[in-house]
Amino acid sequence: MKNIGSRIVNIRMMGGTIIAVLVTYYHRKATLKKYKGLRGFYPGLMLVGITHRYSPGLESLSSLLATATCSFAEASQLMQETLGFKMDVKTIRSIAKRFAEMARKSIELDKVKKPSDFVGRIIAASTDGGRIRIRKNKRGKKTQKGRTRYRTDWREPKLIIIYVVGQDGQKDRKVLPIMDATLNGPDETFALLVYYLRKLDVNSSDFLLFVSDGAKWIWERAKNLAESVGICITRCLFALDYYHAVEHLSALALAAQLDKKQKDKWVNRQKFPLLVPAP
Repeated sequence: MKNIGSRIVNIRMMGGTIIAVLVTYYHRKATLKKYKGLRGFYPGLMLVGITHRYSPGLESLSSLLATATCSFAEASQLMQETLGFKMDVKTIRSIAKRFAEMARKSIELDKVKKPSDFVGRIIAASTDGGRIRIRKNKRGKKTQKGRTRYRTDWREPKLIIIYVVGQDGQKDRKVLPIMDATLNGPDETFALLVYYLRKLDVNSSDFLLFVSDGAKWIWERAKNLAESVGICITRCLFALDYYHAVEHLSALALAAQLDKKQKDKWVNRQKFPLLVPAP
């Protein structure tokens, strides 16, 4: 890298204000193919977390809106209504993608979680499937406005969560849970679970509780979970979660051809024992 000198760079802050900053720019020869992708950068801006002329706070908020709303267009509209300035869809999409890539690269579990937080505790792990739409461009003729046609196929992301159970049997709020997700299928999902549980040294915990729904893809792989993370099977418990169990109660009542009043009464009577811990 060669010092090219100082340049004025416009930085957009979280409130929408644009600030001009004089910073030093470093550059390398663009003709070298092996350096393609990083030809120049501003070290001073990188030290304060600015890599693409947007403040970290604005990138964080933009990424949050991109994931919380139904589309990038809706995120752009909401940003204009709440913050008073507009970011186009392409900018929001690129920020969200870059933000996710940086978050994935910055995961260092040893620094995020202390193994001592899990010693002698009950660790609960769970996984489930979700639903999202993936936009894919279509080949062929564009619209009259010159836009590429696309379809939005449904995909099922696999989500995982790992948390500590407190003395009252509830989630310990003092220890932040670990949450992750993947679109790469069931095997990748359980590989993530095994990776995190090994990092947390689950073998030093008192008990491992695996909670999930009744999906076949989960329980077929859950059988090998204890062996994969190196914990004795006698210190593991595999349970169906409460909400999915209640769904099965409703299905049973429906199969028994009970009327609505009888069905609700029977389901409510059967729900209570599910909340009471076994002796």
